[in-house]
Amino acid sequence: MPLSLRCAVFPNWGSISLTRPIATAQTSRKKLHTVDGRVQRDEQFEAVRKLLDDGFIRHAGLSNASVFEIEAARKVFPVTTVQNRYNLADRKSEDVVDYCAANGIGFIPWYPLAAGELNRQRGAVGRIATAHNATGAQVAIAWLLRRSPIMLPIPGTLRVTHLKENVAAASFSTPYQGTHAVHPVRRV
Repeated sequence: MPLSLRCAVFPNWGSISLTRPIATAQTSRKKLHTVDGRVQRDEQFEAVRKLLDDGFIRHAGLSNASVFEIEAARKVFPVTTVQNRYNLADRKSEDVVDYCAANGIGFIPWYPLAAGELNRQRGAVGRIATAHNATGAQVAIAWLLRRSPIMLPIPGTLRVTHLKENVAAASFSTPYQGTHAVHPVRRV
């Protein structure tokens, strides 16, 4: 099993003593964050399958994955979620969202508020937010939620007021079509 996967599931791997029993607990879900270029992809997928079979993890997902990689992984283990960078302004993973929706795989958009950029009251997002007496973050979260039923946004927040605003976005009634004015940013 690749060391990076071993350490992700067993954080104290380096300090495990071989002279005493190892206490283990099952992890509910584990993501293979990025396919490690130093280890054969199929070897990594087989390692995830073994962790599932041995009961160390209950569900497995991928991160930073293409449709091709998801399809390859699904030949080895059931992929429950995919987490890729995706938000109202960065839609590079549109094909992955569509694939996940068609196959019942949860999609976790990483960077859903673009580090707060989408919460700024300017441009198309600002105009939509102002028109609906909302914040830019609410517009961005509402857009994600309406984009697909498999969308699971997890916007980070440090303040209770932001948490309440984020939750309120689920009932925000911004028209999905109104966001066409927000031009996606192309990543290089």
